[in-house]
Amino acid sequence: MLCLSALGGMLQLCIGCSKVSKFSTLHQANTITNKVLTTNSDALRRLQEQSSEQSSELVESYEVIMQSILKELQDVGRSRAKNSDPLLLQLETGAYAVLDSLMDTMNPVQFINSLVRSLSNREMTDAMRRKSLHLIAHVVAIELSAANAKDPAFHQCVHDAVGALVLIVQGAGSQTDICRQMALETLSGFIHRFASYYKEVFLQAIPPVVDLARE
Repeated sequence: MLCLSALGGMLQLCIGCSKVSKFSTLHQANTITNKVLTTNSDALRRLQEQSSEQSSELVESYEVIMQSILKELQDVGRSRAKNSDPLLLQLETGAYAVLDSLMDTMNPVQFINSLVRSLSNREMTDAMRRKSLHLIAHVVAIELSAANAKDPAFHQCVHDAVGALVLIVQGAGSQTDICRQMALETLSGFIHRFASYYKEVFLQAIPPVVDLARE
């Protein structure tokens, strides 16, 4: 537990490093983080299933790592647009590996919750917002089942996710057309899988979807 918390803090510190040492330091941090997550994935999954203070702390640690990795990918994407340094590609690959490990280790509901929170971050680039939407859609389609629908925590997750997706579809914050389209597709995935369980949640999505179809 302390190790995961320290990893999140380490990633945040590395992101704040000077540009001279930032990329090489982040690459090492990604490698360490991914190794810890993959090596301890079974134990971490069991711990997260427990209803305890330790489990809550674990979720908080995951959240810090997730938001740090998304911020890192955003910074690397900007740098790659101006710099052909091969280390940047390695760094991006390593960061995506951490995201994959988080997806394999985290409870799907918590994974979606963390991504939904990232959607409301005003500093997030359009490219990373699209990546978050893609990951949410993937988890909804592959990782979730009807059994999740009976979980009150998932009901709240769907409510929050639909609200965030509706805002993007409506064009809040001057969203790009492709981002709005991806949000609509992600919303459709939720509706396809869980509309019969949460009809009242999805009713809020009808007006903006109709408005988008009229544009």
